[in-house]
Amino acid sequence: MNQNRNTRVKYLLWIFFPTIAAFVVQNVISLIEMQVIAFYEMFNYKGGGIIGLDENIIDKLLSETSMLIIYLAYSIICIVLFAYFYIKKFRDSKKRFFENVSSNWLYTIVGVVLFALSAQYVCTYIMNALAQAFPSWLEEYEMIMDSSGFSNEMSIGLIIYTVVLGPICEELAFRGITFKAARQVMSVPMAIFSQALLFGGFHMNMLQSSYAFLLGLALGYIMYCYDNIFIVIAIHMIFNAFSLVAGEFLMSDYYTIISYFCWLLGSLIVAYCGLLLLKNGAPAVKEESTSADI
Repeated sequence: MNQNRNTRVKYLLWIFFPTIAAFVVQNVISLIEMQVIAFYEMFNYKGGGIIGLDENIIDKLLSETSMLIIYLAYSIICIVLFAYFYIKKFRDSKKRFFENVSSNWLYTIVGVVLFALSAQYVCTYIMNALAQAFPSWLEEYEMIMDSSGFSNEMSIGLIIYTVVLGPICEELAFRGITFKAARQVMSVPMAIFSQALLFGGFHMNMLQSSYAFLLGLALGYIMYCYDNIFIVIAIHMIFNAFSLVAGEFLMSDYYTIISYFCWLLGSLIVAYCGLLLLKNGAPAVKEESTSADI
């Protein structure tokens, strides 16, 4: 009994580890960068007052270059950290990464593409609806995008973070460690719900958190079907890349009420078809023995 209790506690801690670790890494990098910028400005400042020095430091800290350094450093460190623990603690060491990935590659590939593209439509339309219903959520979201450099023409570094590093980091964290740990102490539906809830909350603003939660539910289910981190990483990458390529069209102001709901309904149907293809292309699900099932 004590052993089962200790096992539950251990895995409960692992459920929250990626979220906590990501915030700690981000804050540590931000503090280090803040100190470096402050020392640099103090030694190179040619002005005549402390106010001007403070303004220079704040301008540097809020610049797109400063934010990009934080994003890149944080994502690379977390990818290494999460990949290490995912492989060491939660991946079946006897199973090769690309062994028995799909029972039907055509279904899987088409399902990945259809779901990723249609999910971007669904999430965008949901975000637009929520922005209309809660204007304060939109203001918060736009402020975050402006300060992060996402609202302007994106640099190569920011594109790399958005399309490559960010998805790898987040999938290792939530569909990798968090979901696999949750499966040890709770049922599949609860494990999917838990990792999606943490994934949504990780985005730190209501607008993004709402659609990230819904996306997290679908990605958690796909991870359960395939038990392969590369599938959900690929979907996340395509999802983010499509938002960059077709962002203006997705956020168009020229939709009528009828066309809006037609696009939304069509996107939901395509997303559902993508999920069906992914389910039918998945190998037989290997049920894990969990303490919740004992």
